[in-house]
Amino acid sequence: DAFTTVDKLVSKPVLGSDGAASWQEFRKETKECNRESVAPALQVKRADRLGTGLTTLADERANETRIRQESGEAALGSGYTTFKRKNEGEEARERKRKKRIEKKMRPEKKTYF
Repeated sequence: DAFTTVDKLVSKPVLGSDGAASWQEFRKETKECNRESVAPALQVKRADRLGTGLTTLADERANETRIRQESGEAALGSGYTTFKRKNEGEEARERKRKKRIEKKMRPEKKTYF
């Protein structure tokens, strides 16, 4: 529909930090252990049960997974896909140079008459 088209045109990637990147690397490197939780199953809220007809949290997660697959969104728990880099010295110097040009400031080591 029209809203989805406009959203794809104007959307920007959500940037993850360096910490998020290292956490995702750690998760990929360690083996996954699929163990059941000893905590009791979380009940679905009454308003959600009445509105969607879903009775358990597993049903709700399965429905969310299905909706994400149909719409082409990222899977649940996939995390960030784009990361911002730490500022390099060269980038900082370039930003500073551009800011000086915008403010019309003269470089420190330049002689003027």
